Amino acid sequence: MNEPIADTVRGILDGHFIMDRKLAERGQFPAINTLKSISRIMNQITDKEHKNLAQQMRSLLAVYEENSELIQIGAYKRGTDPEIDRAINFYPKIQSFLKQEIFETISLEDSINKMKALLNGG
Repeated sequence: MNEPIADTVRGILDGHFIMDRKLAERGQFPAINTLKSISRIMNQITDKEHKNLAQQMRSLLAVYEENSELIQIGAYKRGTDPEIDRAINFYPKIQSFLKQEIFETISLEDSINKMKALLNGG
């Protein structure tokens, strides 16, 4: 990703999807790493609610990923940090949301509604 050609392409394009072999190995398809993938115009083409929902999901994923080693080896004890506890609770739901079957299609509106339901406990 840090090679001159890749860096130049990232600078020219609006954004980029980063594919992650570890996600594919866990059965997440498409294997897009949402934390490393970027869109420069998302804020210009989405409404406030959509941006807020997407940011909440990204924040939960980031907290989980930052603490994943502690969580996976059992070194993190629930109740120590409410933000990490929340991320742990939402992580499987978010992973499920991010998975898609090969021929599955979903509208933008339905996707936003699913994000809303997921984050509001529905």
